[in-house]
Amino acid sequence: MNRQPFQTPPHWWESKLNRWWVWLCRPYRLWELTKKQQVDEVTLQNAEVVIEAQRRGQGVLITPNHSTHYDSNCLFTGLEPMGVLVQFMTAWQVFGMSHPFVRWSLQRHGCFSVDREATDLRAFRHAISLLHAGAAPLVIFPEGDIHHSNDRVMPFREGPAAIALTAARKSPRDLVAIPCAIKFHYVGDPTESLKTVLARIERRILLRPATDLDFVDRILRIARTILCIKEVEEFGHVQHGDIQERIQHLARSVLRRISEAFERPDSEAPIPEVVKDLRRRTIAALEEAEVQDAEEERLRHHLEDLFFATQLYSYPGNYLRTNPTRERIAETVDKLEEDVLDVALPTVHARRKVTIRFGDPILIEREEGKKGRVQELTGLLETKVQQLLDEINGA
Repeated sequence: MNRQPFQTPPHWWESKLNRWWVWLCRPYRLWELTKKQQVDEVTLQNAEVVIEAQRRGQGVLITPNHSTHYDSNCLFTGLEPMGVLVQFMTAWQVFGMSHPFVRWSLQRHGCFSVDREATDLRAFRHAISLLHAGAAPLVIFPEGDIHHSNDRVMPFREGPAAIALTAARKSPRDLVAIPCAIKFHYVGDPTESLKTVLARIERRILLRPATDLDFVDRILRIARTILCIKEVEEFGHVQHGDIQERIQHLARSVLRRISEAFERPDSEAPIPEVVKDLRRRTIAALEEAEVQDAEEERLRHHLEDLFFATQLYSYPGNYLRTNPTRERIAETVDKLEEDVLDVALPTVHARRKVTIRFGDPILIEREEGKKGRVQELTGLLETKVQQLLDEINGA
């Protein structure tokens, strides 16, 4: 998971989708996919539902899973030849960390910024305006972060459903949400590249490369080593038990400690929700004019620890051990490469292909006042995207 600046955004960037600029940049986007990301093919399934929704004049919200850094490029590459352009809600850090020309280009590709750590009303209203009158579908990734778990959808955040339901109440046209699954497959053999990256990770944490172990045991050995180090840092000693239980216990302990610092009660809410609340409080405290050096250092440590809790959360259950396909092995190595070696983009280990499958549109009803609709729609979209991934995998 990439490290990003967490603060109040210095600026807001709106979408300025420009069809001419998108066309002009197509060769470069294709070069990025084929050369840098080694993607040989992007295949669309059931994409006619997007075209039909546009033909009917409907506002369209597309909600894909988000397991790699190039999901947006793949959507663009797949849909553009069909005459469909899309717009993206994008974390403000993508703009904030980019060259001014890249920011300008992102806007012309239909991207607009959102502050995910706060209630970003400008992004909320802009998204609604696009659903009301925009000619291009709006894409929002409900998982938020990139977790590198391409077979398993991580819990969806409620923002996309809230935007869709709010927009539908006063929309001059019908609105539909279209679930979407994006799946990367290796068509080349990633074995040697994976071994090289694992050796780099092992040496970073002072382990001798375990070339005699298979990939799963080797990855688990790395995970246990890192976990022991962080447990000593948090508790003063190593914990015992199942590795996944220890990960959860460590993440909750970190969040509990920071909650106590803010005199907040311990919360059993999902980890991303707790992190968002505590990060928002930490950012607000940092921006107070009277913060002293020692206090500023303590608050910045909070931000580091909150990021660490998010990293722990991104390693889901027995994802690798239950079905150690080469894709799942590669995804876990990618995650470790980002977390341990602190790289911006993980190594691409071999040639790949991408399948994008669209589900049937879900009409957003214009009902007023019904409780629980946001949670209901969020759960439905999450379930549909997982079903689409399972269908791609032939489950």
